[in-house]
Amino acid sequence: MPPTGKRPGSKTEDSSAEFDRYFSQQWGVARWRTVAKALQKETAHVALLNQFASDSMALDGMKPSLFVGNIKCFRLPKSAAASAGAQPELDVKTALRTHYWMDLASVYPVVLLDAQPGMTVLDAAAAPGGKSLVLAHQMFTPSRRTAPSAASLQGPCGQQQQQQEQEQQQGIGEHHVSEPEGGLQGQGTVEGCMAGKVCSGQDVECQGPGAPAATAAAGAAGLAGEGLTNSGRVPSTARSGGLLMVNEPDATRRTRLQRVLTEYLPHALVAGSAGAAAGKRSNVGAVRVIGHEAEKYWSRHESERYDRVLLDAPCSNDRHIVQQSCARRGLIPARDWSLLQCRQLAALQLQLLLAGLRALAVGGRLVYSTCSLAAMENDGVVSKALERYPNVCVVMPKHPNYYPASLADQHVSLQETFSPEATKHGVLLMPDLCGHGPIYVSVLEKRESQPQETGCNPANAGPGQEQTDED
Repeated sequence: MPPTGKRPGSKTEDSSAEFDRYFSQQWGVARWRTVAKALQKETAHVALLNQFASDSMALDGMKPSLFVGNIKCFRLPKSAAASAGAQPELDVKTALRTHYWMDLASVYPVVLLDAQPGMTVLDAAAAPGGKSLVLAHQMFTPSRRTAPSAASLQGPCGQQQQQQEQEQQQGIGEHHVSEPEGGLQGQGTVEGCMAGKVCSGQDVECQGPGAPAATAAAGAAGLAGEGLTNSGRVPSTARSGGLLMVNEPDATRRTRLQRVLTEYLPHALVAGSAGAAAGKRSNVGAVRVIGHEAEKYWSRHESERYDRVLLDAPCSNDRHIVQQSCARRGLIPARDWSLLQCRQLAALQLQLLLAGLRALAVGGRLVYSTCSLAAMENDGVVSKALERYPNVCVVMPKHPNYYPASLADQHVSLQETFSPEATKHGVLLMPDLCGHGPIYVSVLEKRESQPQETGCNPANAGPGQEQTDED
């Protein structure tokens, strides 16, 4: 069993030996050396093309990196790599930013979430906003105008259950979904994490989705007559019932998140922006920023409201830790990383995941991701959640066809681009193999309602109280 860590003597105590020992034990000495070397390199950012800007907009000098549905990412040639991260220009036609810089690995969990037009979707830990922009492209870009059929929304678990139910009606077989076998490994994203810091923002009063159909219809009515001067194109799918709830509890990070959304999305699409507020319609936007403490709010409210839930959980950002240690000649202060801190984060992550599963509708899909390398923050969290939610099944890696049906023709391309490594309950994208990440991703689907949600009361369990193996 891996060491669970001790309380550091001070925040400045050097944790580098503990850090190296832990991951050497988890990965093996040889692999960990390779991984650590890859982590020292700067993140290779790609530019997410903002398709809400102009149809004719092109990224001059950039090369295609990943095209998946409406998600188009470009990379700079090596000769110009230093320019990555520069402030994107404004599109002259729409006054929206032309592209968004992000780690390519951060696109992967959103691809697997498979959000569709017309769905009600929750991004539970959204700041700084890159994944929310990808979700908006999946749900609202003009080329996605047709709502999916019921059959196309069923993942592997749903398809398997439907087949087994048919067999039961015919007296064939027995309904049973077993857990996959396998060991725990290390994992990880870079975009969307908090460098190991737990967000402690205050809840704010926000209008939730309520009855999704009703609020979406109200939003559609408001958007239909909205003016679009310097605010981009409002896609027809925004008027067909889709709703994207973007959550961030910390006030400072939420302000930045709101700014990102208003700089990249049509103003009439984002609730609270100037375009959406025109004509006293301040809450009609199909993209809504809210500020709940997710582990508390969704443990009590909006049960089974969302077709899709994305949880990019707060985690120990180990790539950042490694890069900072290089600047400090190998020093890793305990305030930045310790095994005790990882255990506390894992306890918070579990409560977030339990709340997210409660908010997930029957037949819906939740994607859990982190940028941590620690097994206890990844497969360890999912294992504990599955104990509480036997009505949830793991889509990957148990099902070889875990890619959504809408991406079936791009399976090989995705595998070659990301080189995912299978773990017990998910996959890893590692920088020593694909040059991006690290990121851990687990895809879960809810087969039926939970009769009694035991242990899902995070209001009485703070970080560090959930896991009690050792003080």
